[in-house]
Amino acid sequence: MKTFRLAPQLLCNDMTDVAGRLFTPELAGNMLEDPGLANGLLQLHYNLLKGEDVSLGTESTWLELLALMVRKLQPVKFTEIKGGLSQRHWQWVQEYCDVHLSEKIKLEQLSALCGLSRFQFLRRFERTTGLTPHAWLIRFRLERACLLLSVPGVSIAGVSQAVGFYDQSHFNRAFRQAYGVAPSAYLNHAA
Repeated sequence: MKTFRLAPQLLCNDMTDVAGRLFTPELAGNMLEDPGLANGLLQLHYNLLKGEDVSLGTESTWLELLALMVRKLQPVKFTEIKGGLSQRHWQWVQEYCDVHLSEKIKLEQLSALCGLSRFQFLRRFERTTGLTPHAWLIRFRLERACLLLSVPGVSIAGVSQAVGFYDQSHFNRAFRQAYGVAPSAYLNHAA
């Protein structure tokens, strides 16, 4: 059995973000049987136990699972989020990610650029790109890695670090999954 202990203030803040209105933590039920939600929470628990800082993907997953859980436990009327990011917001997000590519980028940072809550940003971003912010950022990092790998004398470890991957093995797995070859094979082919 796995448990999450949430500080009431964290729950109130995150649910206010998700619901788009002030939230008080009163749930209509105390038992919820949903295998998909349970599996998502177990995966989130596993990721948090690894002891790494909360990533953009983990933060996004948490908000999605929290929204699903509260919809099932409390009849919450969520503020409908229409449309995607404006052209200006989309440009700001791309520029920010480009400048901070080697750093950890968080959902809170990206949403603040646009003056949106994290959940509003998540929904609008997905409508704009068809991807979660995490999936888009991985793709953006890999595209930049391809450009860097075409520079003579570059090291794979240096490229991995320059585009913000946690470590070289994570970079290798993501690169192989996206392009079907290891970065070393791409490097040799580009040279």
